Amino acid sequence: MADVGSLVRKEMERAGAPSYSFNDIDRLRERKHRSQRIAAGVVGIAVFVLAIWIATSDLTTPARQPASNADAEALDVVRGFLGAYAAFDAQQAMTYLADDGDIDVIPTSQQLPLEEALSLRFALERAVGYEQRVSSCATAPFGSDTSVVCDFVFHALGSDQLGRGPYEGSFVFTVRDGVISDVAMTPNISTKFDRQMLEPFADWVKSTYPSDASVMFVDGTLAARFTPESIRLWELHTGDFVEAMQEGTP
Repeated sequence: MADVGSLVRKEMERAGAPSYSFNDIDRLRERKHRSQRIAAGVVGIAVFVLAIWIATSDLTTPARQPASNADAEALDVVRGFLGAYAAFDAQQAMTYLADDGDIDVIPTSQQLPLEEALSLRFALERAVGYEQRVSSCATAPFGSDTSVVCDFVFHALGSDQLGRGPYEGSFVFTVRDGVISDVAMTPNISTKFDRQMLEPFADWVKSTYPSDASVMFVDGTLAARFTPESIRLWELHTGDFVEAMQEGTP
């Protein structure tokens, strides 16, 4: 099988970006801030999905060439980050992120250094079998910064094996001074996935392995706990859940 990171870099080198208007980007940013004010349970769901994005990316839809050098440079930064993400290389991914940026990685209650948080996130992504396919990336100026919007589809928790999905989402990267300073998620990214996969999985774990559920989930939410034992259980029970669903036992 070809190396996913190499495929990402190869495909993305051939792709440019169509234009998004300033208002389009502004609306996405406003959605991010609105989503941060919703109820804690819904935030927990969003945090989980955010925790498993862009694991194995494959840019497949060609786009127009970047309109400016700033656009091209911003795309290069995002390409580099996506390549490091596809390789689950936290150290390399850090080279594309601003130390003081708004980079949502794991629940803020854990207060971990960014590189350590990225490593845990990558481990969780492996555990749930997350696969993502980037369909397009587009650039737009945003003041002195450049925004890159990437649309994608994804599978997780065995959704492909169960004939469900793929699920759609979009992300907005803000590139400032050659690094990614902000990553925003459109708030509707997880609605269908939550209903079809995450909620049934959580219900099954809580009823079948109640003691494990308290290790895997943050209390009162569907957000994953980012600990080695939690991640081990996510991997174990993802496989169990798929088998149970295929057998019709949940």
